Amino acid sequence: MNFHQPNKGRGTHVLQLLIGVGSTVGVLFVLNYFLAGQLSGFAQYSVQTLATAVQSVDGVPRTIQHALTQKEQLVLERDELQARVYELEIFALRNMALREENSALRALLGDTLGEAERVVVSILSRGGVTPYGTLTTSRPSRTPQIEARVYGTAHVVVGTVSHVFDTHLQVTLLSQPQRKTESFILSGETPTPATLIGRGNGNFVTHVSRDAEIALGDTVVLANSVTTVIGYVGDIAVAPTDAQMTVRVRTPVNLETVHAVSVETL
Repeated sequence: MNFHQPNKGRGTHVLQLLIGVGSTVGVLFVLNYFLAGQLSGFAQYSVQTLATAVQSVDGVPRTIQHALTQKEQLVLERDELQARVYELEIFALRNMALREENSALRALLGDTLGEAERVVVSILSRGGVTPYGTLTTSRPSRTPQIEARVYGTAHVVVGTVSHVFDTHLQVTLLSQPQRKTESFILSGETPTPATLIGRGNGNFVTHVSRDAEIALGDTVVLANSVTTVIGYVGDIAVAPTDAQMTVRVRTPVNLETVHAVSVETL
């Protein structure tokens, strides 16, 4: 009968492995002792370096993703800028076309006056010698010329400078009673010429052919400056037997409440 014999060879190998590990640890301990801990420091440094490298490698995908996100944002910003530039180019072209159209219309209507600089002055009093026909304003540092236009708003003219004194200006309103002003009524395809007669306090009256295409609210401009507004058509009256119709024009500026006007200067 055969009995199982213990494997002495395997036990011997295990014992030898333990002795080898113990010897290695002992040698490392002795070396670390005599090297004043430099060996353990080197080991720690190596481990830290390895950990840092691992972290750096782990951070690479995040860095790449961040770079891609920034690139996408830059592409979107570039596209937005290109779209804005395109809009500005269209806007500039439209402005050029409007300027050319405006110049052609001025030439058609005989507008020979250019745009002048303006300065704002305060209204000191109303009426004066001519009720509802004049304004007295402060005098600007740059003296305006006689007949310089006076504006109630950016494009609405209300009068002209009639006298320049040491401390103030006298302005004669276009609507001064019986004052005549040549104008165009912008209605239909062809502007209608009209001679406005002042009725005081921003009111005018004129007579034009009953066949003229004029409607309430039509804009009325100076004959020699189609971009300068006098007022608008406020009333139209015509009798069956009359060859002309009576048109009443009103300035949009309230001359009773306005506190300042602008005067053209050189």
